[in-house]
Amino acid sequence: MQINLTFNTPEDSGLNLRGSVKFASDFDVGGISELHIRGLGEWRRVPEDIIHCNQATMNNLIKNRLKGKSVTVIGIKAHSDILLSFDIREKGEKAVIQQLTKLFKTLSSKAVVDIKKADEYDEDEEH
Repeated sequence: MQINLTFNTPEDSGLNLRGSVKFASDFDVGGISELHIRGLGEWRRVPEDIIHCNQATMNNLIKNRLKGKSVTVIGIKAHSDILLSFDIREKGEKAVIQQLTKLFKTLSSKAVVDIKKADEYDEDEEH
């Protein structure tokens, strides 16, 4: 089961990315085929280690899989599926990739996460 990741890049620093995450066929993704990821405003002052998810993502993908794990996810009302703090985005794309990889690997240790800078995807498509 593959979920494509779309990033809102026009105004979000640290989100010039493209990617996907593949889960084992027996992993229930709750019918999700795409996740929209964007950044929270700097004024929100959310710690970098906290990820916000909208209610649909919480109900369909996250469920209770993160209880007692090292990833903190908070459900909020939002149009985007995943919202990342300004602080983590300010550290750059590598930090964002690491945080999202940690989230998906915590959901399923068999998850294969493929997130790259958008320009790296463009180079791969040219070859």
